[in-house]
Amino acid sequence: RGLEREERIVGFRVYISDRPGMLGRIATLIGKSGANIIEVWHQRLFLDVPAQGATVDVLIEVKDASHARLVEEALKSDGFSFKRLKASGKDAPGGA
Repeated sequence: RGLEREERIVGFRVYISDRPGMLGRIATLIGKSGANIIEVWHQRLFLDVPAQGATVDVLIEVKDASHARLVEEALKSDGFSFKRLKASGKDAPGGA
């Protein structure tokens, strides 16, 4: 929880089209940004996910808040739509 308060543990829900290579693109962007992926949840079967779509929840470790913004910018610049999640609790990655 301390790392979450320091914004060193950050979660994202990334909205993707359900096609090969999308998870790899996300992982590559995060890795090239220097962040460490802690956990990944790939969801395709929930009712709130559009047909031919999926969500990928990613929990990552970053150096600080500015590093988290760098990861956000990398996702945005590659055309991904996403929202920031709390690292724990009801709105944590992996929650439906």
